[in-house]
Amino acid sequence: MAGTVCEAARVLDRGGSLCICVSHPVTDMGSFIGDDADAAFTLRRPYFDRSRVEDTVHVDGLTMTFRGWTYTLEDYFLALERAGLVTEAVREPRPTGAGRYERWRSVPLFLNLRAVKS
Repeated sequence: MAGTVCEAARVLDRGGSLCICVSHPVTDMGSFIGDDADAAFTLRRPYFDRSRVEDTVHVDGLTMTFRGWTYTLEDYFLALERAGLVTEAVREPRPTGAGRYERWRSVPLFLNLRAVKS
């Protein structure tokens, strides 16, 4: 991930922005206990351990497999800093309305970042 951030920073002009949307670190490291909208969320592994993630999701007859690595919030911000980028905005968007994502109102699902090349 740090190498990707460095490469993005390399091709940006001074004042250019890098916008990132990733699964929130907590999302990849935990799971809900049960299917209820108010089900408890628990961590599957220690937060600071980096590990490979592979999750398969079945939705409306479709199957999607997501693969990647877990990173801490500090990992993301250090990668931006070391690449000469200044963090300008951080967002943890929450879903609205009822439905499949209702339980994600209490646990972060995504992390959105905007950083500028200084």
